[in-house]
Amino acid sequence: MQDLHMSNINKKNIQKDTYPFYFSGKKKLSFNDNKEIFINENPNLSDSLKNFSLNSSPMIKGKKVGLNQAIKEIKNLIKDSDEIHIDGINCDQLSIYDILNYAEKKRYSFNHSNWKEISNFYVNFQRYGGSFVTLNEIKKRSDFILFIGWSNKFIQNFLINYKWRKKNIFFTCFSKKLKRENILFFSKKNFESEINSLKFSFANNDSNFIERFSTITKFFKKSKYPVIVPNFLIDNYPFVSSCFDLVRSLNEIKATKMFSVLGSNNSAGFVNASVSKTGFPNAVSFTQIGPQYNPYEFNSRKFMKYLDLQIYFSNLDPNPKVDYFKKNIFIGHPGVKSKNKFDVFIPTKVPGIDSNGLILRHDMVSVLKLKKNLQSNYMTLKETLKAIE
Repeated sequence: MQDLHMSNINKKNIQKDTYPFYFSGKKKLSFNDNKEIFINENPNLSDSLKNFSLNSSPMIKGKKVGLNQAIKEIKNLIKDSDEIHIDGINCDQLSIYDILNYAEKKRYSFNHSNWKEISNFYVNFQRYGGSFVTLNEIKKRSDFILFIGWSNKFIQNFLINYKWRKKNIFFTCFSKKLKRENILFFSKKNFESEINSLKFSFANNDSNFIERFSTITKFFKKSKYPVIVPNFLIDNYPFVSSCFDLVRSLNEIKATKMFSVLGSNNSAGFVNASVSKTGFPNAVSFTQIGPQYNPYEFNSRKFMKYLDLQIYFSNLDPNPKVDYFKKNIFIGHPGVKSKNKFDVFIPTKVPGIDSNGLILRHDMVSVLKLKKNLQSNYMTLKETLKAIE
């Protein structure tokens, strides 16, 4: 890998993790020149940095080619395809808008790599409704917080790193290993039944109605600003639906809020841009009569069976999970691990490394800046889009 001159990077400018409850441990990254930097530990950024290279070349079917030849091949593939789908879109905010404008102009369909999480969330939001809080509200105003469906590792890290006073914090988890009064074991197989039992306990006037929930019920009844934090990153529709149903039921007792943790791969920014552009959160196809929305059908898992060509954009994630079509084009991160699998690969600048950019925080309230730290000769994603039109 070419010398990246990482010693010249100001560690304060390195992208911080957008995860609202991320833990500020430090991680040391070593490069081939043996120079080291310390960054706020962020798995996605760490992976992006470790895989970034200044000497990545455009490729056609795994063979290095010139940029003009790669662009010409993309134009030929597009010309020979009747219907085209755009996916990934793991990008900074301005790049997302450029991609959606391109999709509208060409009348393509588009979706995000995290389409399952987005669809599960918004289908249930449309069905049940809900009121959401920001990160500052949950930190400063809430006096009762219930985390649902989080891993043991998350719970342990949270308890170690977050010392929120005057808050009654409870967790549900799928493992019996953690035994504390504020941690409730929920069976994965009987999750809906467990949620219903919790719901009935909260609604009952007798706090000992269900003994195992007596403590959490007592604190919920005393609370003035309760907040539920489900793990919406779990790819399980019944789980998400049960969480929304729980909050709807609790609102019949007292006003209860939710906190959204969607947002990996800037999916929060994608949803914001998609709603602004089309009125829909994801899974859109531009047609002659306008944008059409279908969260069950307009996704790569369905389209890969009968559409010829996919254009995959990702300038943030170097290791995306791709559903491969008959023909595939990748435009984005120079260090993508699967570049040889694409019919055409074109590297672009990466926000937070060799270009500036913006992403949206999970609660969709705050925009975070990704600052440029080094110079490269790659085109931006916007420039690449103009080149292939």
